[in-house]
Order: sequence, then C-alpha cells, then structure tokens
Amino acid sequence: AAAAGAGSPPGGAGAPPSDGNRSALTLSEEEDGAPPPMEWEPGVAGTVQKGLSAVIIAFGAAAFGVCALGAYWALFPGSASPGTIFEEAADKVKVDPEVADRLGTPIKAYGADFGGGEGRRNFVQSWEVEGDDGKPAIQVKFNVQGPQGRGVVHAQAATARSRGQFNFIVFEDRRRRETIYVLDNRADLRAAARAAAGAAAAAAAARRS
Repeated sequence: AAAAGAGSPPGGAGAPPSDGNRSALTLSEEEDGAPPPMEWEPGVAGTVQKGLSAVIIAFGAAAFGVCALGAYWALFPGSASPGTIFEEAADKVKVDPEVADRLGTPIKAYGADFGGGEGRRNFVQSWEVEGDDGKPAIQVKFNVQGPQGRGVVHAQAATARSRGQFNFIVFEDRRRRETIYVLDNRADLRAAARAAAGAAAAAAAARRS
C-alpha cells in the first residue's frame, strides 16, 4: 500500500480535482465561451460612433460642395459677377475714341493698386447698389492706362442683366479733371421706372373702381 501511494504523484491525472482547481477550470471554460468585450457590442458607444461618422461625412460633403461651387464660379463667372462686368466695361473703354485720345493706345485695364502692384489679376473694387430704376445693381471701379496717361473707370450694371448691358460706364481723367461718359443709360432707366410706376398705379385704380 505504501509503494502504491509513492507511485501516484500528488494531484495526478487520476486524482479528482480539488475545489480550487475545479473553480479555476469552470472559470476558464466560461471565459472561453464568453461574448466579446462590451466596447464591441452595439449599444450607446456604437450609436455615438455611428453618429459622429455621419456628421464627419456630411461635413466633408458640404465642404466639397462649397469648393466645387467656388471653382465653378471662378471658371464660369455669371454675367453679373464683378469680374465679368470689369472685363466687358474694359473692352468698351479701350475702343472709345475720346478715351483713346486722352490716353493713347494701347490701353490696359487693371484693378485697384495694391502693394505697388498693377495687373488684371489685382482686386477689382465692387459694390452692391441700387440703380436709377430702383433695381439692384453692381458697380465696379478699376484703372486704365495708356502711353499718354491714366484714369479711373466707374461702371454699373443691373444684377439681372444680359451680357453687354450697362447702366453706365464713366471714364474719369483726374489729371485733367475731365469726365467722359463712355455709355450712359440712366435717363432711359429712370423713364422706364416712371412708366412702370404709372402703369402699376393705373392698374391699382382700376381694381378699386
């Protein structure tokens, strides 16, 4: 009997597990079959993460849309954009015989002087104003220069304009203190506004009677 006891190591394979070993074995089996940690389960954290992802995607799409729209307007400016009004007004000033007589030819047009630099790519000053007909308009100011001098041009066009249409284009020779009206439609605009107002008043009176 003593020899048999000596040949069996303590806690051998044939011996039943003690209470402590049985508890450890049970815990290990439960861990092997346990679900993934909570951070991988759908719940509040997962919902928040999805919400943040949706916000980021929406913000990125909006930013891309703004950039795309800006690029479109830069490549294809509208007829009422300050750049388009500047280009069209400059073309009319360059071929005006009175302006050419003052400045000589060729005549170049450029935006506001900035940091001592002059060029077509410089900033063109513009304002939103009300035309003589009471309708919204865009007014721009830029410089022109020829071999014999330089001057300033003021041009105004309606926001709802077709290409080539202007309220006025005025050249100002500050050295000689002269003003040349390259184009001036303000009298026609005022007359059209008065006619429209009269027609509206007549229509209102007819409805009341």
